[in-house]
Amino acid sequence: MKRIAAFTLILALLLAGCGTRGAEGPVSSPGAEAAPAPDGEAAAAFEAEALILARLYANGESGELFRLDFNGDGAEDLVLRKDGMRTSWMFIPGGSAPEPDIVFDLSAAGGMEVYYSESEGRLVIEKYYGSVGHSLEMYSLYDGVSFTEAASSEQGQDAPRPACVVDGVDATEAMYEARVEGLALARLENGADINGPLSAGLPEGGYEAAAEYLSGLPFVERTELLESGESVFYCNSGDNAPAGLALSYYEAMGSASSWYPDLGEWGDYAVTLRADGSLDFAPYEGSRAPEPTQEPSPEPTEPEPTPSAQAGDAMLEGIESDGEYLLTLYPDGLERVEGGCYVRAELTDFARYSDAEVEARLAEYGGEYSYEMTGEAEWIYYRDGSFCRPFGEEAWRSYGPSDAAELEVVSAGRVFVPDSAAIYDNCSPLAFGVFREVTRIEELFSVSFQGGDVDYPSAEVTVTVSGGQISAVDMYYTP
Repeated sequence: MKRIAAFTLILALLLAGCGTRGAEGPVSSPGAEAAPAPDGEAAAAFEAEALILARLYANGESGELFRLDFNGDGAEDLVLRKDGMRTSWMFIPGGSAPEPDIVFDLSAAGGMEVYYSESEGRLVIEKYYGSVGHSLEMYSLYDGVSFTEAASSEQGQDAPRPACVVDGVDATEAMYEARVEGLALARLENGADINGPLSAGLPEGGYEAAAEYLSGLPFVERTELLESGESVFYCNSGDNAPAGLALSYYEAMGSASSWYPDLGEWGDYAVTLRADGSLDFAPYEGSRAPEPTQEPSPEPTEPEPTPSAQAGDAMLEGIESDGEYLLTLYPDGLERVEGGCYVRAELTDFARYSDAEVEARLAEYGGEYSYEMTGEAEWIYYRDGSFCRPFGEEAWRSYGPSDAAELEVVSAGRVFVPDSAAIYDNCSPLAFGVFREVTRIEELFSVSFQGGDVDYPSAEVTVTVSGGQISAVDMYYTP
């Protein structure tokens, strides 16, 4: 199967906050039509739910909450910037039942910024990336529904100058710089502390309607009525998101990612709604199913198997000869034996494309590309990545925009990694800034970071086979 998804730059659902512009609020987006405003009681109930969701997602991490109308529809919207291991943004449109989107960026050699454009009256998302052989800078206008690329500059390996696009049309570097300057970007600053006081704008006499609405939410397990007449809502956020919530996660550079749980878990809270609309939060242990307990394994009554034993899954085929191979290793199913460890693995190789397949791919992007020849290979650069054909080969290799090779699985099985093998972690320094020594293969799948442990769901590695056994394992970084 193909391993690297097409480079789609899904910036259309990126989240944003407000810029600093003195006393004036954001300017309405040109041509935006105001949505029908809900009545005061409904608007307050929606706002209370949105504030609860933002606090559940923050879950004790630091962050800022911005209130603004970023899409020009007349309703106040909420934007949360959540700090932590990976900064992420939660975008909650106002004026209706909350349906948040969450966006983040995982690239170690780049990142994203959110601004407000004084000239356009809209949000602007800057996505930037830089590595050896490739750089990208893109500014996209965003109004909460759709986005339009305003300006981009991208330079591939050995390209004499960056390829610039302004408002969908090829442009010079000077035109690109002028367009960016004309956006009049303002940074997002001075938001409210997400862990500070939060309050919904309850109208006079609107408490009962708001309480009734909140008690009916699918992630509210039960409601307790206090003697004061105020209510406590016991909110269970579930594993990754509250029940019944229409939620989407987006990676700033690429497609929806399976890494989003690593951005931090949602919290369970008992939320008290006061008569004045203020919200008090207290941690609450929801009714999630407890983690299964594992009975201690009995002491072995027989000697542990030797490395030649092949109990369980079949051994991986295709790495019998000495040389270097690309493998993906998985932590589940690890079996430690005398002298080493069995690991579940997939042997991968470059995905290869014929001339006709390359032409078809380029046609999908309007046939726009550049061709170069280096000392060792032919290169074709197009908007979604590049193709490379080393001299002497007939097929093309495909690379993503971050120079990550597109791989496909050749075979699967178990490999034996002896304790004598040298193990290198060249991924964690780029992903988390953590430099470490790894002595056993089991240690490769977890790294300590900011007082906690980050688990790798898999490890893409280069292994060296010498004398018929693995002598080195090098985990490399893939954006």
